[in-house]
Amino acid sequence: MLNPYVEGGSSTFVFTIFAALIYGHICFSDWFYRRIPNLDLLLLLSGAVPFSFITKGMVQTGFDLLIGLAILLVLLPLYRFRKMGAGDVKLLVVTAFLFGEANMAPFAIWLVVSTVSICMVAYFSLPKLLWMSVLHLVQRPDLTDRYPAAQSIPYGIPISLSAIMCLFGF
Repeated sequence: MLNPYVEGGSSTFVFTIFAALIYGHICFSDWFYRRIPNLDLLLLLSGAVPFSFITKGMVQTGFDLLIGLAILLVLLPLYRFRKMGAGDVKLLVVTAFLFGEANMAPFAIWLVVSTVSICMVAYFSLPKLLWMSVLHLVQRPDLTDRYPAAQSIPYGIPISLSAIMCLFGF
């Protein structure tokens, strides 16, 4: 859809770079601050709506909007039971509208791959073992409980990474 090397022209390329930069900022802010800024989501949506009207037409844009609303209805119970944050739900809704029904399958595949990768990095015990061995080498057993353990997975990072991969057509 948004691959600048296959279809569209300079406007597609500009929107792809714009969306990739916003997704990069979302990834950065979710990694360091555990927040997805509403301004980034509004910028992404305000760029996606006119781009979708221009490239797809009014009927397909309305259908993509319905897909986004369906995903919102599916994810609301996850937000209600505190399994996902509100920013993650809003990011998935905006991303579903942006990609539409044609590109949801590659997005879902990249989402699974990037989520499994982030989970392995967050919960893998090798960094903790390295931390414990460093503490043993410097003779400081009192710092063993200072290792930053992963409390939750920031879902905005895999969502953003998979969206960037789909934007550039990988």
